[in-house]
Amino acid sequence: MSAAKSKLGASAVVTGAAAGLGRAFTRELAARGLKVLAIDIDPKGLAELKDLCPPGSVETQPADVRDYDALAAAADRARALFGGVDVWVNNAGVAGGGRADELDPAMIERVIAVDLLGVLYGTRAALGVMRAPERGLIVNVASVAGLVPAPFITPYVAAKHGVVGFTRGLREELKQRHSPIRAVLVCPGFARTAILGQIQGLELPAWMERLASDPEAVARETFDAVEKGRDEILPTLNGRLMARIHRASPGAALKMSRLATARGWRELLGLDPVSRGNGDST
Repeated sequence: MSAAKSKLGASAVVTGAAAGLGRAFTRELAARGLKVLAIDIDPKGLAELKDLCPPGSVETQPADVRDYDALAAAADRARALFGGVDVWVNNAGVAGGGRADELDPAMIERVIAVDLLGVLYGTRAALGVMRAPERGLIVNVASVAGLVPAPFITPYVAAKHGVVGFTRGLREELKQRHSPIRAVLVCPGFARTAILGQIQGLELPAWMERLASDPEAVARETFDAVEKGRDEILPTLNGRLMARIHRASPGAALKMSRLATARGWRELLGLDPVSRGNGDST
């Protein structure tokens, strides 16, 4: 393996790399001197990503994170390409929601499979190539929705809460094993990506969109914090504010969700029931 140019190491794998935060994470790691294997189900998006990065810094691998064998094969390829994997970022995610009594079972399965099982499968694949000697960094990307419950996107909330619990449990397991591998949890707030736009009927108010952070800023903040040794990272000011309000007053934080779900002042004040209908990810 070539000499590391970053405190993070010399090589990385990023899932869900073709767009959004995954693309930003990949570009940030490449800019810091790491060789990156970018994984996604979108070959066209992967090709575009590769063109955006320094020549020779990114290799691509079309794969579905719902398929453990595909991730294990990608891990083996990364080891063959780079001699090992220093950083593995489980980022792939989709959104889905709507009224709980109208949720499409196929959508529920897809969200849980991509957002939660994809993290577990990716972690298992990463641990398999972070050996001899054992070392590395696993970064699991959840969401502030994994810390603060939200209505009408409950499958997404369930999956992200699962990622939070899994990562915290994994971190303690690694400590008890005296493993040098680190498990880092990242919970971004609103970022300017397409993921929430995938949910029909859950358009964010314009004022909330203005609070959203650029994916590049999220990626930069994330890896700056990782290099400083932090194990739980809340990039984006809006995410940190929501998490702090929830810790101080969970009831108040949940009531604030009406700012995103209410249509009109009567729904906002609770005089009428919120009229959100069913939505699905695309």
